[in-house]
Amino acid sequence: LITNDKFVSIEHRVLANKKGPRISVASFFRTQLPPENTSRLYGPIKELTSQENPPLYKETTMKDFVSNYCSKPIHCKSLEYLRL
Repeated sequence: LITNDKFVSIEHRVLANKKGPRISVASFFRTQLPPENTSRLYGPIKELTSQENPPLYKETTMKDFVSNYCSKPIHCKSLEYLRL
């Protein structure tokens, strides 16, 4: 979203050893937003957009992003709903 698809993340894969179960841990650094940041808009970095390279995603608030993200099943987590 913020890099306007200039830097694309790859699908992560793991080769687990055969000793014991594989354990994954999801980590979140912040679970609550300070009230002053609930309306702040996040979107493509302005320096990475231009007339020749227009924004590919609409801006969103963190509150709306988290609400949408948490409402989807794990296999449906995507930013497609923000794509212009």
